[in-house]
Amino acid sequence: RQVKSIMVLHFLSNKRVESSSEVRDEEIAFVVNKIKKSGNQVVDLSDMFVTLTNDVVCRLTFGRKYSEGESGRKFKNMLREFFEILGGLNLEDFIPQLAWVDRLRGLHDKVERVAREVDEFLDGVVEDRLKKRSAAGGGGGGEDFVDILLKIQKDDNIGVTIDRLAIKALLLVTLFPLS
Repeated sequence: RQVKSIMVLHFLSNKRVESSSEVRDEEIAFVVNKIKKSGNQVVDLSDMFVTLTNDVVCRLTFGRKYSEGESGRKFKNMLREFFEILGGLNLEDFIPQLAWVDRLRGLHDKVERVAREVDEFLDGVVEDRLKKRSAAGGGGGGEDFVDILLKIQKDDNIGVTIDRLAIKALLLVTLFPLS
């Protein structure tokens, strides 16, 4: 419960939501400008709104966007596959005796692969931030959620040990709010 309270206090509090308005405004202005520049061309608003949401969440959580370039394609593919798995039919959940059908369809292999990709992605985010913080002599004011979590881990003043696994779990919840 204490780790979950970190999420509420440092990511979902009124103060934090209000302070993130600049990021939201910038991303909305970017999308509006993109729509204006499209002229008479057809625009996929669904994709734009998904990208907008992801960009805002990623900037607030990781301090950067993951919607452009090769890393953006990998990130979007990872998200798409994750949600396909969540929304897909898993026979084993309904009839445990039919678990072999899911294995035959390759569902278990896909789940393991996507879980590994998400874990590697989050590990990379944390590792990159640790490298940047050590290169910068400890980091600055903790602008995004990764910085806040690493600061909490370093200070260890909340009464609960927050390790890398807990950090990755909280980051996962920001990307995939399942509850």
